Amino acid sequence: MIVQRYLARLHFADHCAYCCLIHEINGWLRLVLALARFSTPFPSITMLGDVLGRLRSSRGSNVDFARCSDREAIGNAFIVSARGA
Repeated sequence: MIVQRYLARLHFADHCAYCCLIHEINGWLRLVLALARFSTPFPSITMLGDVLGRLRSSRGSNVDFARCSDREAIGNAFIVSARGA
C-alpha cells in the first residue's frame, strides 16, 4: 500500500520520473534473475532470483513493476519465501 501510494503520487507529479523509476526497477529485477542463474556468494540474490523465477514461470511472462498485480505478487512471494513456507 505504501509503495502504491508513492508510485501514484510520483506518476501524477512527474510522469517522466515515474517511468524512469519503473524502468530502473525492472532492470534490477532482470539483473537479479540473471545473477541467480550463476553461482553467487550472496544467498539473498539466489533466494530473490528463485522467487522471481517462480513468479515469472507461474505468470507466463516477465514480471513488470509497472503492474500493480505484479508488485503485489512480488511482495507476497518474498514474504512467503522469507517465512520459509
